[in-house]
Amino acid sequence: MATGLLSLIQKGNKSGHHKGLAIHSFLDRVSFYNPSAVNQIWLKLPELKLFLSKLAKGKDSGSEKITLVSFEFPSVFVPKKHFYPKNTSHYISNYCPSDDTYLPRYKELNSVKLFNVFYYNQSIVSQIKQEGFIPIYKHYYSDLFKLSQKYLGQSKPTFKIFLFFCENWFDIFSFNGPKFMGANRFNINDSDEFTYYFLSFVKSNGMKLSDLKVFPIGRFKSYDSYYDVLQDLCESEFIQIPIPPINRDKEAYLYNWNLFL
Repeated sequence: MATGLLSLIQKGNKSGHHKGLAIHSFLDRVSFYNPSAVNQIWLKLPELKLFLSKLAKGKDSGSEKITLVSFEFPSVFVPKKHFYPKNTSHYISNYCPSDDTYLPRYKELNSVKLFNVFYYNQSIVSQIKQEGFIPIYKHYYSDLFKLSQKYLGQSKPTFKIFLFFCENWFDIFSFNGPKFMGANRFNINDSDEFTYYFLSFVKSNGMKLSDLKVFPIGRFKSYDSYYDVLQDLCESEFIQIPIPPINRDKEAYLYNWNLFL
């Protein structure tokens, strides 16, 4: 594992400098990205320690940063005027993990006066620090929220929904005009379950399909059945995020990984 995958990560980076490295953490594995090598690989969690150790041997002297992007659980957005650091754990109590591997953290989104509260894997952070790297904490909801802001200038329709598909779940962000209504994640196995949760969300938030536009983020063959449902129900527009043509296995194209760097 280590020698072959490490050479992929270091290819095109002869100086050994790893500025811009990112780890996307999931419940049972991680996705590792190096922009200078334009490469992404998947590792099981037990493989990460050895990989980081070998990676550290090739880096320049001094500390370098690795952005840890958390995907394990949804996050919660809290308005700045209602946010209190001492209540961080309370804000995300509905997503509380069953063990102490994960700790709560928050990050401010200054432009919209919101705090994004989320869990991160402290074991991964410890491994990053042990190898002399500096962890930068991040949750993927922050990037999804920022992306959605670029499409809110359209005056009509009134309601807009942004959908992010990844493996066996989808995330949904909703807006009434420029006003953020909320975000949620739903686990799904097929298009019937997707239809049920999507329509339930629309109804519970007082939306009408005739006054709604949906923006799926990215377009992947694995999710064609979900896209077909949307096209039958309401207006939709795909947000295309280019992905470098690497790692031709299907895992590399489960989500727009280069959006979260």
